[in-house]
Amino acid sequence: MAITITQERKKQRYLILAAALIIFITIFVIWQGFSRREKAGSAPLAAPTAYVLPRIDIDFKFLENFNAKTLQPFKEISGFQGKFGRENPFTPY
Repeated sequence: MAITITQERKKQRYLILAAALIIFITIFVIWQGFSRREKAGSAPLAAPTAYVLPRIDIDFKFLENFNAKTLQPFKEISGFQGKFGRENPFTPY
């Protein structure tokens, strides 16, 4: 059964109408959301107050009580010795 040109045009018209309907519904929902926000907030907005950060005091005395002086640093790791990679990385081991 061959698809005629008129059938293709009908499908295209339906798709265009469906896309237009989806766009219209989206715009309507967004418009309603903005209009309700304005009605709910009929009182004038107060000036935003600045957020005051709490002062952070760091007490370093705990390092003296802790046996931090007895800790030793890690040994330095030497670089890699040898050949890197494989000739064909996609072959199984």
